[in-house]
Amino acid sequence: SMDAHEFPSINPHYFNKEHRYVYALSDPYRPSSKLWKYDIVTGKHLSWQGEEKQVASDPVFVPNPEAVDGDEDDGLVLSMINDDSTDESFLLLLDARTFEEHTRFETPITVNHGLHSVFIPSDKYTKPASVALY
Repeated sequence: SMDAHEFPSINPHYFNKEHRYVYALSDPYRPSSKLWKYDIVTGKHLSWQGEEKQVASDPVFVPNPEAVDGDEDDGLVLSMINDDSTDESFLLLLDARTFEEHTRFETPITVNHGLHSVFIPSDKYTKPASVALY
């Protein structure tokens, strides 16, 4: 697609390495937003678009912890979806290989548009001793 894309995401095991797949969002914060998967080797792409008035947020790739090395797109792509017609939200999980819906989880609250996120494996994260609240 020739639309502008934002919030690119890749498999975190490929940060600072050569990678093949990129996930992105086009037309953010609008009902016409789409999630994209690009294969930068072949130039092929897949997309997901919600129903009318469903707005996607930036995609986050979460690798399958049992993935085999070199299986770069073995995992899930997560995105918060707001349904502006019902004022409800859900967490969308897409199969990263096929870009088909794996499942969705309804949220107990409406999540704001523009929630930015990143996946950090628990073994790479150390909880701070204290966090200042503003």
